[in-house]
Amino acid sequence: MRGALVLSSVLLGIAIGILAYFVSTFFYLLFVFSLIVGGVTMYFYSKLLLFSKVRHSIIAASIGVVTGILVALAYYGSSYMVIRNEFINNKKGDILLIVQQTYRDKKEKIKRNMLGQWEVPEPEYGSFVNAVNHRLAE
Repeated sequence: MRGALVLSSVLLGIAIGILAYFVSTFFYLLFVFSLIVGGVTMYFYSKLLLFSKVRHSIIAASIGVVTGILVALAYYGSSYMVIRNEFINNKKGDILLIVQQTYRDKKEKIKRNMLGQWEVPEPEYGSFVNAVNHRLAE
């Protein structure tokens, strides 16, 4: 039954961590929220211990520590995944086009002057570059 305890405690830790992240977007008190999450984890872990009938205290304690670590990893991992997905969905491949003019000044030093900077969607890039080149050629 130790295998069942390990598997169920891993699933419990990940589930509570993810649930805690989404609850924390609505409700979060600095010290109290951590105590609530820890209490909920301990309650469900004690039910898992009774169900799996593991009586060895060192095994139960070590698996409980792993469950707590998984809660924390899932909590912080959820925020990383949400931010990562938002970043990926917001960036749809725009191209940054920077036009600079390079010249030599009176002291023969090379200078650059930025003429413009635009973010252009990929389908419109070719026509935009042609329009900028035509405008600069005048």
